[in-house]
Amino acid sequence: MNTDSTAQMLSDKIIGINVNLDLLNQYLHLIVYHALISLEELDTSIPSHASLLEAAVSMVIVRTDTTAATLALGTYQVLCKPDIYTKLKEKLLNAWPDFEQRPRAADLERLPYLTAVIKEALRMAPTTILETP
Repeated sequence: MNTDSTAQMLSDKIIGINVNLDLLNQYLHLIVYHALISLEELDTSIPSHASLLEAAVSMVIVRTDTTAATLALGTYQVLCKPDIYTKLKEKLLNAWPDFEQRPRAADLERLPYLTAVIKEALRMAPTTILETP
């Protein structure tokens, strides 16, 4: 992830929302800025641009680090167990015979063994990447 371009994209979004708070109403679901710019709780004063940017970047980094840790752990566990690796590879090759054509997510979701491997990786994954006391 290019942190400079991510920070710039988030900064641009904050500037746009600060200029026109009605932009928050265009989303069909709540986004992080709804919580960060909750005027009722802030006595109608919006946090500074720097404060909003720091919170947004932190949320993006935390999300990607946790995902990366989960993927790394799951991959490591599969590679440490040749029988699981071989069976998973066989199931994937049967579902995806032509590498020139990307498989549809719906087709991959119908693979029980792949689903089991993913669920096990999620079960074993750390809930945080930081050391806790």
